[in-house]
Amino acid sequence: MPEVDAMTNVDKDLYHGAFNWSGETHEFFTHAVSPSRAFHIMITKLAKKLELNRTSVLIRFINNQTDNYSIKKSDSTEV
Repeated sequence: MPEVDAMTNVDKDLYHGAFNWSGETHEFFTHAVSPSRAFHIMITKLAKKLELNRTSVLIRFINNQTDNYSIKKSDSTEV
């Protein structure tokens, strides 16, 4: 029996994220093992879309006290 990588058996859920960047809402979907992992994947996608450094985008959402993003588990039928 071949060895199986531990990550291949992990079920990933579909997450929907909405991020408010200077009044513009950016929405993303991604598969991830947790909401935290989905957040980091979506931060990377947003940084690429805005052509900014990932760390500067991450800091804006982590340090900001306002509710400027949401991550929710999504039904696969919504995509």
